[in-house]
Amino acid sequence: DSAYEYSCAVLSTGAVKCWGLNDYGQLGDGSTDDSETPVEVSGIDGSSAVATGIGLGDYHACALLDDGSVKCWGYNDTGQLGDGTTDDSETPVDVSSIDGSTYTATAIAIGGEFSCALLDTGAVKCWGNNSSGQLGDGSTDDSETPVDVGGIDGSTYTATSISAGYEYACALLSDGSLKCWGDNNYGQLGDGSTDTSETPVDVTGIDGSTAVATAVTAAEYHTCTLLSTGAVKCWGDNSYGQLGDGSTDESHTPVDVSGIDGSTYTAIRVTAGGNSACAVLEDGSTYCWGNNDYGQLGDGSVSESSTAMDVEGIDGSSASASEIDAGAKLTCSVLSSGSAACWGRNNYGQLGDGSTDNSSEYVTVSGIDGITATATEVTTGGYHACALLDDGAVKCWGRNGYGQLGDTSTDDSEIPVDVSGIDGSTSVATQIAAGSYSTCALLSNGAVKCWGFNSKGQLGNGSTTDASSPSAVSGIDGSTYTATAISVGHLDHACALLDDGSIMCWGENKYGQLGNASTTDSSVPVDVSGIDGSTDTAIAVDTGYQSSCAILDDGSLKCWGRNNYSQLGDGTTTTATSPTDVSGIDGSTATATKLAVGDYHSCAILDDGSVNCWGRNDYGQLGDGTTTTATSPTEVSGIDGSTATATAIASGDKHTCAILDSGAVNCWGNNSSGQLGDGSISFSSTAIEVVSLTD
Repeated sequence: DSAYEYSCAVLSTGAVKCWGLNDYGQLGDGSTDDSETPVEVSGIDGSSAVATGIGLGDYHACALLDDGSVKCWGYNDTGQLGDGTTDDSETPVDVSSIDGSTYTATAIAIGGEFSCALLDTGAVKCWGNNSSGQLGDGSTDDSETPVDVGGIDGSTYTATSISAGYEYACALLSDGSLKCWGDNNYGQLGDGSTDTSETPVDVTGIDGSTAVATAVTAAEYHTCTLLSTGAVKCWGDNSYGQLGDGSTDESHTPVDVSGIDGSTYTAIRVTAGGNSACAVLEDGSTYCWGNNDYGQLGDGSVSESSTAMDVEGIDGSSASASEIDAGAKLTCSVLSSGSAACWGRNNYGQLGDGSTDNSSEYVTVSGIDGITATATEVTTGGYHACALLDDGAVKCWGRNGYGQLGDTSTDDSEIPVDVSGIDGSTSVATQIAAGSYSTCALLSNGAVKCWGFNSKGQLGNGSTTDASSPSAVSGIDGSTYTATAISVGHLDHACALLDDGSIMCWGENKYGQLGNASTTDSSVPVDVSGIDGSTDTAIAVDTGYQSSCAILDDGSLKCWGRNNYSQLGDGTTTTATSPTDVSGIDGSTATATKLAVGDYHSCAILDDGSVNCWGRNDYGQLGDGTTTTATSPTEVSGIDGSTATATAIASGDKHTCAILDSGAVNCWGNNSSGQLGDGSISFSSTAIEVVSLTD
């Protein structure tokens, strides 16, 4: 997220880093020194505290933590930090009562000098500057602690999402209606007036009956909403054409964005910022309108537009893919030609195209073009990726600080390098798998070798010493034990499926992700309880951030490990140190054929070609058209085995991709680095087609 001359980011580890202006301590590092490079926000390090969301105001910032608490830091002259004082803070302070126990937050929205939180009850609370009634409590008195937004208490009215503008805020209610409150000098509250309101007022016409809203986004002085029909409407300031109705006349009630009416064009996502707005359409194309002085409309010009227009190069064309994998803000695929293609984040060269430029459309991996070298499989880690070639050799590219590229060095590479020894002659690989900072290969004789980071014993060689070239996993040597499949978790553990249907895992075990009924790390493989080839027989295994799942021979699913977002799919949020049943996918009610485990969500392809996902859903990574966590499997919209049929599935940290039987690739969820490949950086809670992904 970015604000006035500073920016912050939530890392895949749950840590928060900020950079830029720091005159009020808004970088959160305990100083007021500006920083040209990211500095860690004190205490929110992914260990002491894990962030799931971030919001920035003019000179203050707030983070939502994974336990439902909220912390804020920076400027506090009107109580916008919510800690009961007006003292600035250079490090995070607790927001009073929103501690994950008294009250639990599920989302935050930050305005200029005020803050709001959506609670798990559907109530909304705000704190800070209230000069325009933006706290919604019926007064214009600033508040140093959270106050109730009038009527939106989870009983009278229940909110499902919130958004904050400069001095106003809006809430989407459970019935599809919208309410806004605060400053209204441009009609941004949408109630037909320009009267400031200290309590929520109805947005005209969007009442859950005449029109049903599915999303709302508040900018500086204008607001937009996405309707259930796929139409987009906006209201408020229009001096730059940001309402998209073909005029520059402000409107105090919602007006149609020209063309995006649910018929001519159908939108699935909308976002507004500053004096512009954009929508992602159902065909994967993206349209933007409004101010364009810095080229923010993406049409290759700096001309303003008061009607929606195509973002250059985003045409929603189909893909022809045979294999896919998703990592941290990165996706890679093997095309039918045997070339490898990647898209998304590229800060370490993990797209493999010889650059470090992010790409929201696919780029071909250098040299793996189906002619010079032919890929049969790709795997993505945190900041690196690897390809298995048709001769059994392995090549990797991207970050290499721990030796995860396997070329005996720790030098990053923006193009593929050979993995030492696994060259298709000395050793022949049949499968590869990458984690955040380590990589493993299954060899043709059933042995497993791993390389890279090893702090938790995730290389499985009996040590915790990093390795920059392949190292043998203890016991799984093709003789003592023979593996038929492998998976490396997104953090620090790995698992292997053995030829007798049993599973062994190794590495970090803080949440029971090794499945051996303990929480003790192991640097050598240990048996997964019950999945021993006799009590239960597995046919597939996959690992996520701190959890693991397996498909059994009857088509049922079992998962184990961390379960804070119900990623185990058993209907609870209780950690399991041994395998637990995934609700409904029992081999009878539903039968699984493929499996993909992300950071905090999991997905499966069923035998009818439909896709079901469960767990965390704040970025729409479950693909069911919502951002609501699911404690048990829910169907991905449109990929139901009838409208579309899936043949392969991959889950990243907060996004998911599937290959359809047509060879097309559909992705959904977080898109901050373009990892959905649709040419935009807007997230989608429904499947959208990757653009321009052709052979």
